[in-house]
Amino acid sequence: FYPFHSNSYLLYFSGNEDDYIIISVVRSKELGFLSNLRRTNVMLTRCKKGMFIFTNRKFLEGKGKECLVGKMAAAWGSEAWKDEADIKKLVDERVK
Repeated sequence: FYPFHSNSYLLYFSGNEDDYIIISVVRSKELGFLSNLRRTNVMLTRCKKGMFIFTNRKFLEGKGKECLVGKMAAAWGSEAWKDEADIKKLVDERVK
């Protein structure tokens, strides 16, 4: 529902920016790159207008709660969590 023009891995996206960034940090067991603050910084500073972070809520409330993204989710509270219908509505409003 949104015209994508790029699919990049975080490692290769360093130094690039885009208006909107869609990030997937879907994890279930280990933190992976989320344990590296420099990589997390790259992830969070590449958008000019906004970003969507897709993740597993249970993970960020468990093993991921001490990483930066977990702390952000806790600070933003339940208002930060959106389901598919919420996201489609946001994108549709921005595309118009």
